[in-house]
Amino acid sequence: MVAGLGAAGATGLVLLLAYWSVFRKLANRSVVALLVASIGIAFVLRAALGVAFGHGQQVFQVPLARPYLFGGLRILPLDLQMALVALVTLIAVFGLLYLTAIGRQMRAVADNRDLARVSGIRPGRVMIALWLLAGAVAGIAGMMLGMKTIVTPEFGWEMLLPAFTAAILGGIGSPVGAVVAGLILGAMQEVSTPFVGFTYKIAIAFVIMLAVLLVRPRGLFGRVEGVR
Repeated sequence: MVAGLGAAGATGLVLLLAYWSVFRKLANRSVVALLVASIGIAFVLRAALGVAFGHGQQVFQVPLARPYLFGGLRILPLDLQMALVALVTLIAVFGLLYLTAIGRQMRAVADNRDLARVSGIRPGRVMIALWLLAGAVAGIAGMMLGMKTIVTPEFGWEMLLPAFTAAILGGIGSPVGAVVAGLILGAMQEVSTPFVGFTYKIAIAFVIMLAVLLVRPRGLFGRVEGVR
């Protein structure tokens, strides 16, 4: 619990620093500029972690436990605990977005920044809260992923394509769509593992992304936008 809160807080502060130093100054630039800046920050963070902690492989010290048997399905207690943490985090994020004033302001700024400003919302303050929230969720997700694999400074790069695919499949700007698409994509990747192997299951994400861009570019929950 303490480690999870520490990971959420530390990642939130790192992302807030990235926003203040880089992304706030690129607010009016193109999406390509933001993407390139994100990649650059990722390389800087990876290098900093390598210098601070080395490039050796690290693992979480997780105690061994007997799996639960549900018919022919074996489920580890750690997997159930991680599913519970993910569910609680998801409920907390959606509760913040849809049941609080700052959440409604976040959605307003994401939909139309200028209109939100005219309505009396301060986008700068909202963006600080948004980056802290994104960092906290990323920290919790990184800790959970690290408990299932090996941790290195390069850790997490293989998740970029599935995460981007989930955002496109669910619809850019749709929190519900991102969650539904993430569940669909994760299930498809795991089911395909016996056929394509663990190494190549990430290719499933690439195939799905191409199919969505060709057939339904707005995604499952995306809205059609028109310009006159």
